[in-house]
Amino acid sequence: MAMLLRCDDELRRQLEQRYTHLLVDEYQDTNRAQYEIARLMTEGNRNLCVTGDPDQSIYGWRGADIRNILDFEKDYPEATTVRLEQNYRSTQRILAAADTLIAFNTQRKAKALWTENDEGRAVRVVRCADGQAEARFIAGEIGELRRNGRALRDIAIFYRINALSRTVEEELINAGIPYQVARGVEFYNRKEVKDVLAYLRVMVNHADEVSLLRIINTPARGIGSTTVKRLQQHAAASGQLLFDVIRDASTLPDLGRAAGKVAFFAELMQKLEPLAGGPPAATVGAVVSESGIRATLREEARTNPERLENVDELISAAATFEQQNPGTTLPDFLQHVSLISDVDSVDSESGCVTLMTLHAAKGLEFPVVYMIGLESGLLPMVRDDDSDDEEEERRLCFVGMTRAMKVLTLTNAAYRTLHGRTERRIESIFLSELPDAQIEWVDEQEDVGADAAGERPRPELPHDIELWEVGTLVRHPKYGLARVRWMHPGGQQTRIGLRFRDGEDKTFILEYADLQRVDYDEMD
Repeated sequence: MAMLLRCDDELRRQLEQRYTHLLVDEYQDTNRAQYEIARLMTEGNRNLCVTGDPDQSIYGWRGADIRNILDFEKDYPEATTVRLEQNYRSTQRILAAADTLIAFNTQRKAKALWTENDEGRAVRVVRCADGQAEARFIAGEIGELRRNGRALRDIAIFYRINALSRTVEEELINAGIPYQVARGVEFYNRKEVKDVLAYLRVMVNHADEVSLLRIINTPARGIGSTTVKRLQQHAAASGQLLFDVIRDASTLPDLGRAAGKVAFFAELMQKLEPLAGGPPAATVGAVVSESGIRATLREEARTNPERLENVDELISAAATFEQQNPGTTLPDFLQHVSLISDVDSVDSESGCVTLMTLHAAKGLEFPVVYMIGLESGLLPMVRDDDSDDEEEERRLCFVGMTRAMKVLTLTNAAYRTLHGRTERRIESIFLSELPDAQIEWVDEQEDVGADAAGERPRPELPHDIELWEVGTLVRHPKYGLARVRWMHPGGQQTRIGLRFRDGEDKTFILEYADLQRVDYDEMD
């Protein structure tokens, strides 16, 4: 359409005469083509009105261009700007915390948010021992809120990636708390998760024909419905299991060119079958890789990483189950999954808790909001160390925080199981940007809260920190050697900027980064 308007003057004039006034809502989410369409359709009469908020531009990953709204007054110098700064949703303390956070962005229009609402409770930041403890803490609090009369429909749990819903779902089920996944699917009902589970079920039970039919051409390997019907007919005629017919398919005369593809699948299952007696996490990981599912999802991950994250989270689920149940087997894990996924969320007079990604939360509001996983690599999830990505992630955090009307709790974990491995986690840099005056810091790692003043427990700095200066060589446990570019003490945390050997710059919270000074030069 943009190209057509650029090339066809007559069409552009006709549209401009027909549509004399143009209004564009959510202008911060428009892409460059949409910008061109609006500009060309109003080139003559200049009757263009746009509404939007640069601080809520969170769709850059799908083409939205924040420059459209940031440059509007430059593109239309005659425009009248009306700043809508009053907030009718959140309490004063939630709004002040979110406003302080978003002020760290440079790509924005300055505005002073205010509200006539009550001051409200402090925003809580809760540090938990691990991801399971985080989910258990939230489920426990929601149970208490429910007993005290809070309707479950008033409560929402937000996360950056869908894979994080799994631990929360399991703890809510264990606590008997009904929930719904908004604009999404419950973890164990997601297609890619069900595909992997189907492989596992066939490995332990050859008679599971439903699961077998699901995986015989997953990922696609050229085994069509006609071939499958012929295999089923042979099984029915011979009184055999479909699995056994597939294993001996080379003897069947009517499969034609599909015989080789069926034989390949049979060889795959023969290769996987001995793994059924091993530890669940290793078995799940092998199935994801050997089946071709990982390779398929990795290709897709360039534009949609969530499905790959979900199968990695299934490996994490198996690893967690192993840790909690030493000596467990694959059938034990599958039984656990069946119990979790088969539980019905019973209708309740108070509705149910809503789970959703931060992107899905835009435009909604809830009296009580939990935001989980505020850790480096999860929120912000910055790819390729791009500062523009970090600003969009900060906007996403801002959007999540301002969905809360009365109560806002931000959580993170000291350790989290990701991709089947338990890793130490670093707190999100966004937490260091929150105003201490509006925050209650809570450490749940030892089931103790903040001190009497509600101040944040401060971790120790490296013992030789007084010797550190710009240029100091340090080692990060994950990223390796780097030089200090700057250090900014502030509030309860110290931010430090590092430049690594490959030239990438990264920012960390010094108290949690586990950096070690290196007294010899390995950078050259």
